[in-house]
Amino acid sequence: MVAETCVDYFQRYRRPTHVTPKSYLSFIAGYKAIYDGKRSEIGQLARRMNVGLTKLVDATQCVNELSKQLAVKDIELDAATRKADEVLAEVTASAQAAEAVKTQVQKVKDKAQKLVDDIAVRSSSCPLPRQFTHSLSLCVSPSNAFSAFTLLVGRQVEHPACK
Repeated sequence: MVAETCVDYFQRYRRPTHVTPKSYLSFIAGYKAIYDGKRSEIGQLARRMNVGLTKLVDATQCVNELSKQLAVKDIELDAATRKADEVLAEVTASAQAAEAVKTQVQKVKDKAQKLVDDIAVRSSSCPLPRQFTHSLSLCVSPSNAFSAFTLLVGRQVEHPACK
C-alpha cells in the first residue's frame, strides 16, 4: 500500500518519494499523540456521563422517597383540614347562638330601659306621696328597700333571699 502511494505520487508530481524508517516512526509518534489526546477526551466525557447518570439515579431515589413522604403528609393534611372544618363549624354555630342570645338580651334591655323611662316620666309628672318619701330614705340597701316595702304593704312578706 505504501509502495502504491509512492508510485501515485511520482506519476502526479514527477517527484520520487521514498519511505524511510525515520519518517514512518515520526508518523506513528504523531498518530500516537493524536490517539492519546482523543482517548483522554473520550475518557473525560465518559466520566462526566457516568457522574451525570449517578446523579440521575440518586435524584430518582430522592424523588421516590419524597413521593412517599408526600403521600403521608397528604393524609395528615386531609385529617387536619377535616378537623379544622369541624372546629370552624362549631365556632360558627357558637357565634350564631351567641348572636341569638345577644339579640334576646338586647330586647330585654330595651324593655327594661322603656320601663325605666316610663317610671322616670311618671315620677317626674306626679310627686311621691308622703309615705313613699319616708321609704325612699330607707332604700339605701336592698334589705332596707325590702323593709320599706313591707312597711308600705302593711303585712309580713317573706324576703326573696330567704326562700
